[in-house]
Amino acid sequence: MTETTRSERVRDMLRLAQPPFRRFLPGLIWGVLSAAAAVSLLAVSGWLIVSASIVDSLVPLSIAVVGVRFFAVTRAVTRYLERLSGHDAALRQLATTRSDMVRRLIPLSPAGLGATDRGQVLAALVDDVENLQNLPLRVVQPLAVSGVVALGAVGFLAFVSPPAALTLAVCLLVAAFAAVGLGWIFGSRAEAAVSARRAEVSAALVDYFGSLDVLLAFGAEAQARERIRVADAALRRVVSRASLAQ
Repeated sequence: MTETTRSERVRDMLRLAQPPFRRFLPGLIWGVLSAAAAVSLLAVSGWLIVSASIVDSLVPLSIAVVGVRFFAVTRAVTRYLERLSGHDAALRQLATTRSDMVRRLIPLSPAGLGATDRGQVLAALVDDVENLQNLPLRVVQPLAVSGVVALGAVGFLAFVSPPAALTLAVCLLVAAFAAVGLGWIFGSRAEAAVSARRAEVSAALVDYFGSLDVLLAFGAEAQARERIRVADAALRRVVSRASLAQ
């Protein structure tokens, strides 16, 4: 398989993992409102702390206190609605993706899968498909929400202090590129190896339990168990590296 063909297949799979826009939009809206409420909470509470030492009247302070309470409650409620809507869209799309995969595997079974390890098929059907829900939940939605709120914060701050808005914009860009770059450097190889290591664990488990009577009869059960232990240790190492990068 050429690199171009592999890239096209990856794009096709990611496209299948992304929920339809009409189903994805509510979670995106709630996410933007939740992040905006969090930023507003920081701004109002910061202003309240600073103003409490220099303002004599309690009227503006009482308004700020109400604002802090409002944005705190708004952030909690919208965060809950964001998680609810986002996970609903991702899990619905996950069910569709899994059923499509089973539908495509049925004509190939069993003759078309003769050269494929059963553990790899099981890992692809369960673990790899399930991990596709991370695309809308941990990639597309957070990036879209962060981009919208960052632009809004910079735009609002530009009316108050253009130099401060420019400083914030530069800091956000540096942080974004640093996070993506460091994550790619430290986690790209580990992430690519997770699926293969997980397939090895599944294959070892399927072979062990599917042939346990034969393994016991020929005294090879200990070697099969050792294969599971080695595969599991390799999986834990790559998952730990991927988690560190995240």
